[in-house]
Amino acid sequence: MPSMVRETLKEVFRGDVMMQLQPLLDRLKKENWNGVIQRDIMQVLNDRNVRVLPTLAKNMLHIWATRSQNAMLLSWLEQARDDVDVFQWTERYVEPAPSVWLNPQSAHALFHDLDAMITQVPQSTIRGPLQAKMNMLRGIFDHQEKSHRDEMLFRVDSLQMDIAKIHDQMAESKQAEGQIAKESAVTRDDAAETDETFAVHIVERGDDTDEDLEERKKKKRKGEKKEPKAEEKEKKKVEKNGGKGKKNGKKEMTMERKIKNREKRKKRSRQEMMEED
Repeated sequence: MPSMVRETLKEVFRGDVMMQLQPLLDRLKKENWNGVIQRDIMQVLNDRNVRVLPTLAKNMLHIWATRSQNAMLLSWLEQARDDVDVFQWTERYVEPAPSVWLNPQSAHALFHDLDAMITQVPQSTIRGPLQAKMNMLRGIFDHQEKSHRDEMLFRVDSLQMDIAKIHDQMAESKQAEGQIAKESAVTRDDAAETDETFAVHIVERGDDTDEDLEERKKKKRKGEKKEPKAEEKEKKKVEKNGGKGKKNGKKEMTMERKIKNREKRKKRSRQEMMEED
């Protein structure tokens, strides 16, 4: 049989509360708001009986609570703005089931004893109604026992489902953490490999740069030596072919252009050599 929830109507009166609080308010005035009597005041007051205090007492307590930084009392006074002499509320409490109902075997044994006693009643007019009431009582007990058992089984199933969900979430979280760690490791390896490749490339490029620079300088020097000879040859050809007439005019212009182009390249090569030095 499940436990029963009971309700009780309670009330508090202004006169009863002020009989306990007034001596403390008098002390509060004499002790110059030093906060020493805070414990005594809080033992008398609560969130319900504060509602029935007169306005003067509420104002005095509000000043004291503000100076002593009593946040709890300030919140109670904030809810007790109405001026009432009586305050009522309902309290609920759980009434435990009798011990005999907690053990089904004891309850059924009790039913068996009552059945035996009923059969010994000589008057059928009394025995019949008693037996009917007994059967009704047994049916109520069986129904409540079954409902209570089903409720407990439902709670167990719900708890098992919640535990299974938690396990799944933990497994997913662990898998996600492993994947993140794996991706981070791959990223670090790629970054390290990229840095190493870049460093090797820089080193190789740095090593090759000096050799290539020296080689280019040598080639340019050789080119400068050869170019004067080539120019002299070209000039001789031009002088030799100078009297051939209009047919060779185009060739002469082409040769002049070649010579000018060589001179330009020569100047450009010298400028590059000076810049590299």
